[in-house]
Amino acid sequence: MYKESASHSEQAECVASLVLKTEEVRMRFGFSDQDARSVVLNNVRSIAYTAQMVLNLLDSWCIGNEAVRDAIPQLLGLINVSDRSVKVAGDTLHKTAKLSLVILGQFQIETCLRNLARELNIKMPNRGFYPLTKSLIAFLGLPGVLVDELNVAAFIRNSLHGNGIHSGYKGRDTVTTLDNVTYEFLHQQPVSCATVEHIAHALESSVNILATIFDTQQVSVLKDPVIDQHVQRLQSNRGS
Repeated sequence: MYKESASHSEQAECVASLVLKTEEVRMRFGFSDQDARSVVLNNVRSIAYTAQMVLNLLDSWCIGNEAVRDAIPQLLGLINVSDRSVKVAGDTLHKTAKLSLVILGQFQIETCLRNLARELNIKMPNRGFYPLTKSLIAFLGLPGVLVDELNVAAFIRNSLHGNGIHSGYKGRDTVTTLDNVTYEFLHQQPVSCATVEHIAHALESSVNILATIFDTQQVSVLKDPVIDQHVQRLQSNRGS
């Protein structure tokens, strides 16, 4: 769900829609918790829910009663409470929530697609996300437009790594529409579609595409659990 937002509470609504979408897809397929197809949905849900909590906290800080607005700085550990320190803390919380949502959320989706490509024995020329999505979507016989749609969140993430500037592959511009919301990525230009609501909407679109991928004959017959190699490595490191 996309809604141009004028408050933290409205941004939280957009993120809540992403949370609900992950739950809907997880319940629809019913994979075991150990399966990579469930891991991605559970993790994106947790990441989104954390962002939603931060946004709700910021909303309470802005519009709550005096007792609430006095309590939050104490909970955050602000020692010298001033207009400036409150603004810096609020801006930092908001920026961190936004970055975590797109970076961690996109990482989970990319990891899932890599796990599926491995199980399907898809050979790729390099480890970039675009070649991964292009190879997987083609192998599954799905519409090529899904490649561009899956890469929207990745473009936002990459632009935030580059101080908000899009660096197009070989100088290319990219314009993609997700459910009537247009995302413009113009080479060497500031990205204007990197708000929380844009990020949540792009990730929700990616979760919808994951459902389409899970529904294909090739993926639906994969034995549960499909191993999540990232989780497996983490567990192995903890045990060593």
